[in-house]
Amino acid sequence: MHNQLTGLLRVDVPVIGGPMAKASEADLCAAVAKAGGLGLIGAGYMDPAKLTQVYQTSVQQLDGNDEVHRAVGVGLFNYSCSQELLQAAIDLKPRAIWLSFGDWDSLATPIKKAGILLICQVQHLEQVEPALKAGADIIVGQVLPKFISLQTFSVCFQCKSQVSVQPAS
Repeated sequence: MHNQLTGLLRVDVPVIGGPMAKASEADLCAAVAKAGGLGLIGAGYMDPAKLTQVYQTSVQQLDGNDEVHRAVGVGLFNYSCSQELLQAAIDLKPRAIWLSFGDWDSLATPIKKAGILLICQVQHLEQVEPALKAGADIIVGQVLPKFISLQTFSVCFQCKSQVSVQPAS
């Protein structure tokens, strides 16, 4: 199946494994990549050494697969990501880095300079514009009704440089 998302991520299917901290590690990441999607490592609570070890284990599980079935990325928490962890993630040269929960500016610039796709997770509509200004290639919407007032929205991915944001009716 080919569409704008699969083309941008260089994957077979429009599936992105959620980078859940303490759950999305090597096996889950590799399974999603083998199935043709983007496997993501949830590195929010990892140190650089642990991230490197998990990433390398995931990639080793994909040895022999073609490029489309080797899509591995890293998910980080904006609010707690150290410069050392960010640099470790960049040094791995993942297919994409996913940022969640906080300000993107200080983290996005080195990711974009490294030529790595940037996925920004937003929790409400007001975060979309700052994420785009930070250089987001993909925006993922998440609503956390326990932590914020429930606001339903949709983000329509149209192309890498143009996003249409419309509150859901």
